[in-house]
Amino acid sequence: MRASWLRLALAAGFISLLFSCGVEDLGLQGNPGGAPSQEDTFTFDVEWDPNTTVVTADQLDLLLESDSQNHLYIFDAQGVADAGLDLSVGRYLVIHGIALEKIISSQETGNELRVEGENAYITDAIENGTIAWDYGVRFTPDKVPSMIIGGKEVRAAADGTIGYEFPWGDYTCAIKVQLLDTSASFEFTIEKKLSENTGAKFVLEGKLERFRVKDTMEIRGKRLQRFDHSYEKLKGEGKISLIAAGAMKEPLKLVDLPTPLLVVPFLVGPVPVVLTIEAKFMVQLIVPAIDGSSRVTVKFSYDSDLGFSYDGVETKNTGSLGAFTYDDTVTETGASSAIGINFGVAFPRLKLSAFGGLIVPWAHIQFVIGGTWDPIKPCQTADYEIRGVGDVDFTAFKLSDVAGDLTFFQKKEKLLRAGD
Repeated sequence: MRASWLRLALAAGFISLLFSCGVEDLGLQGNPGGAPSQEDTFTFDVEWDPNTTVVTADQLDLLLESDSQNHLYIFDAQGVADAGLDLSVGRYLVIHGIALEKIISSQETGNELRVEGENAYITDAIENGTIAWDYGVRFTPDKVPSMIIGGKEVRAAADGTIGYEFPWGDYTCAIKVQLLDTSASFEFTIEKKLSENTGAKFVLEGKLERFRVKDTMEIRGKRLQRFDHSYEKLKGEGKISLIAAGAMKEPLKLVDLPTPLLVVPFLVGPVPVVLTIEAKFMVQLIVPAIDGSSRVTVKFSYDSDLGFSYDGVETKNTGSLGAFTYDDTVTETGASSAIGINFGVAFPRLKLSAFGGLIVPWAHIQFVIGGTWDPIKPCQTADYEIRGVGDVDFTAFKLSDVAGDLTFFQKKEKLLRAGD
């Protein structure tokens, strides 16, 4: 359902651009807070449920093998007995920095104790407590140790560079990322070549500044009572552009490309937390005439917060778009018949997980740019939109009835209105 909503949300952005000479500027909403703290802080103060067994950091040598993907863990049987660890069926198992499981099988074979588990909820293992962090993301090979491209782990070069090119249908996609410690530069290119002089090319290039991930979770009586979440001071700048020439028709589609999934892991007490950064693209081309062409470019910069607050009853939006600028626009669209060309990208698209389960399924900043030409009206348009959207889902805390989608902010700009 969330995937369907995302497609509709992104599609709505396109529809509002396509063939419209009267799009209204929605304006800015709110202001981000002050400058974030530069010191990382972590809080882990919990009372475990009596049915929980914790394998602490200094007991990890008892774990001989682990496969969290298949929920399989092999321990030193004698060491477990000497440590007084109860790994019987039905108990919840917390392994420091690795996993949270409900034990469904526990068998001793020779010197080994083979334990199999299944997914458990965070509130299964914790009776009461507070888990919180204020973590500043740094774009370095040691802080961002790997990324996933096409399901494969790829590590950045020693100088922090990543380059990757791959086919996607009739398109050729290229990705370049440079980790620069306090920022990361990026360039995404999607190109479709029909002939020497016809085709389409979409480019997003720019820079993402270091930002902070701030979360506070309070559990009382095995129930989540509070969850404050924010990506604070999410700042960036860049240029988004599209060029298309010649007859082509691509329906509106959300492109699940194997784009880089930057992996940013950190520990909060025994809890492994992972922030992932990725991108999604959208393409729409309606150019019936061979003489149709469009060229739309805009430079932009933004300063934003993406976040929400849950008080045990309802969820409130705490995100906002602060300083936002755009300039150096190019808007050229024309043909002997009506055409529409749109391109969108969701970047950065952020996901947050704890113990392997998503606690913030996704939040992203979405850019949409488009150009249209209708010689009958006549009407030529070019539009640009920035939108912060996200998803709330507390399934990891055994709260299936708390879910929803949030629009943190939205702003549309008329780059061009000619004719009519």
